[in-house]
Amino acid sequence: MTSSVLRNPGWIVQAPNQLPDEKLPYGGIFTEAHIESVIPFIGDQVVYYAYALPPETLKGLPAKEDLVQPAKHGVGRYRKIIRRYVKRQGWQARGFVDFVAWVTAHRRRIRLLHAHGTVWAGIWSVAAGNIFRIPVLLSEYSSGYPQRTYPWAFRRIFPVVLPKLSAILPVTENLGSFIREYAPTVPQHVVQNCIDTEFFKPSPLPPADPARILYVGSLEPVKRVDLLLKSCARLAERRNVRARLGGIGPLAESMRDLAASLGLASKVEFLGYLSREQVRDEMARCHVLVLSSEWESQPCVLIEAMLSGRPVVAPRVGGAPEMVTEQTGRLFEVGNEDELAQALETVLDNYSSWQPQAIAETCRDRYSYETVGRLLAQLYQQYAAPERLWTGA
Repeated sequence: MTSSVLRNPGWIVQAPNQLPDEKLPYGGIFTEAHIESVIPFIGDQVVYYAYALPPETLKGLPAKEDLVQPAKHGVGRYRKIIRRYVKRQGWQARGFVDFVAWVTAHRRRIRLLHAHGTVWAGIWSVAAGNIFRIPVLLSEYSSGYPQRTYPWAFRRIFPVVLPKLSAILPVTENLGSFIREYAPTVPQHVVQNCIDTEFFKPSPLPPADPARILYVGSLEPVKRVDLLLKSCARLAERRNVRARLGGIGPLAESMRDLAASLGLASKVEFLGYLSREQVRDEMARCHVLVLSSEWESQPCVLIEAMLSGRPVVAPRVGGAPEMVTEQTGRLFEVGNEDELAQALETVLDNYSSWQPQAIAETCRDRYSYETVGRLLAQLYQQYAAPERLWTGA
């Protein structure tokens, strides 16, 4: 592995919308993975993380921190600038002013701004980059573009802001196609999410009976867990089925009630919140991982399942068709209970033909930290300013 692909790199400044923090310890974990994946390749790197917390959560925490943090995965470390604000109307304006002031103070050292998420990191970075002629890359992970869940005001801003980017890095081709509506001429490079391939590893399939179905995700309307439960009820008429659902959310109680009404009370277990280690253990116990969502961007739980050597069943939506092949699972039309049940039947009927090691091999290189980090480093080399262009006082 090369220690650096950038000669005299200066600062690559990462500006994430979200990272794991006091309120959401698992929020932004895949943004953090992107940031950490590139550390071995680029030398100096700075993370500027601004976020808001309710007053009761913020109490006792410093408003500003400047620290050196070791990478959680792999090797290396990075400088982390933290700015915390009270979550109230207008905090974004103050955050923007502070960010521009910080960039101003360090403008001679910064060769590239890499924003993770359009709102607010992307908007702030484009504004600061334009002032000082610093190239800006935008990584986007959100399904907010294809679902059009951004407020009207943002959708009016995007055609002004996004064309000023040097390049856009969506996690899937599908997501990129929706962003292209606002910035048709800006280059795009797909940069997949990355997963710790040493943590999720294939293991032998458990005994065929009972059939073990796993779901990991939130319990909210868009995830259509009701569709999964109804399909499980149909399967239970013909085979011995056990379903385990990991996750929390507003529909937890209603999904328990639905399972009972479908006669699945003894066949479905709601596991609640799962740690990373618990997710890995559940993968090893199951026969198939299922998603039944109305929408997904690039669901990393599919990658984790495939790295664990398990076939997957997922809706034909978002980035899932770019991830799932005949060798790794089955797809079904969104919202189609018949197709979901049939996809599960097909996977379970061909239980003995699934080879955990072969499933894992299809995605290990594609989603590894090294693969993603090397790609990001190459993009930094391509787009970073060759030298500081700012000549002002």
